[in-house]
Amino acid sequence: YDIIILGGFMENINSSLNLLISNIPDNLSTIEKVRWLYIKLGKLFSYNYNIISDKTIMDQKLDFENDFISRYQTCVQISEILNIIFNNIDEDLSCEVIERTLDERTSSADNHVANAITIKSTNEKYILDLTADLYLIQSGCQTKHFGYESDIYSTYDIMSPFELKEIDEKLGLILDDDYTDKKIEEAQEKIAAQDFSDKSYDEVIDIVISEITKLIKPFKGFLEAKQFVSRLLKSLLPSGYNFSEYNFSYRGEDENKYVSCFAISNNKVDENSWYFFEKDMSLIKTDPFKIDEMLKEGWETRSTSIYDVITDEINRRRK
Repeated sequence: YDIIILGGFMENINSSLNLLISNIPDNLSTIEKVRWLYIKLGKLFSYNYNIISDKTIMDQKLDFENDFISRYQTCVQISEILNIIFNNIDEDLSCEVIERTLDERTSSADNHVANAITIKSTNEKYILDLTADLYLIQSGCQTKHFGYESDIYSTYDIMSPFELKEIDEKLGLILDDDYTDKKIEEAQEKIAAQDFSDKSYDEVIDIVISEITKLIKPFKGFLEAKQFVSRLLKSLLPSGYNFSEYNFSYRGEDENKYVSCFAISNNKVDENSWYFFEKDMSLIKTDPFKIDEMLKEGWETRSTSIYDVITDEINRRRK
């Protein structure tokens, strides 16, 4: 069984799961119970990023006999846990694990599973994909994968963002008066209102990174954290600016370390602005020379294209 070591201790969230299940608020409708647990559970789990180096982790079964459930799981285990919980909290509710595909992949795995629930008294059916919503829940954004789609046979019902927000407000699931999406929109408006005509490329990047830094939140897992940063870059970079993402790992004795490297570019300049993102240290400015040294000192990447990119940029800077 795959165990993550944090600070020398095995992290077991089994007691947290039991605490949630035992304290579902009273007088909730079936869908409200599901929504409350969905958001609360979304703050407990993190996607097991070790799958990038060992895909056999994807299909590992949970070891309930040892009374241990790690925070770090894949969609297979997360869906299995939700299936057990939802089938036991309300007689009006049934749940099953279903196979499906994602437009925005949460991992490099070939298969993906989620949950489908049925409210028996109304025959309402919804798809719930907690794995895909983890980074949104943990960043305080509105979910995108709760009752959000059906199929060609209209098997499933759909809940609008407005309906979900009404439930979230009723259950006190929205922090700071509104979703983080609102703060991202405000940052977009702030950047769009600026006149960048008299600013250099580096000055524009500094402004954007400053706004992103204000919005970055603490995350338990690396994948959720970097998904949020990627979303912020997509949302806040001005027109004409793009970015590429490269992922790095370092294999240590107790755990693997993961970071993402973002190369921000503009079609008017030859050089990129480089930033490493590590969930406990936020964004760290770097350059091709430092990245080259890291790769020589034991850091690894499957993003093979970065070798050509940094080599070309190093040669240009040396001229």
